[in-house]
Amino acid sequence: MYDADFWERASITQLVEFIKNGTESCKTDTGTYEERQQRYSKAFIASLYQFRDMVLKTDWETIEDDHDRDSKTESMYGDIMQAYSDQIDLAFEVGVVVGFQLGQEFVLKIKGRA
Repeated sequence: MYDADFWERASITQLVEFIKNGTESCKTDTGTYEERQQRYSKAFIASLYQFRDMVLKTDWETIEDDHDRDSKTESMYGDIMQAYSDQIDLAFEVGVVVGFQLGQEFVLKIKGRA
């Protein structure tokens, strides 16, 4: 962390992941915030369609136990949760960037008044 080239190697995504989870992100995604938002939204919508198709194709009459039914349902919506999580992570990352920018503006205004 205290290497001379730390800031050259670090990305905002890695810093945000460290703030949220205490670890560096294993998954790095490229593209602008808008491109990533569009990609994540499309993935979320696609996962909803996939979930709907799986629900319609499942013969629920053969699943008698509530626990088995819940397990089957949970296994179906994993992609939805991943796409939703990606969108939340992106929103958090954008919020951190905006917070840094607002902090920088605040400091500059204070220095201008001093």
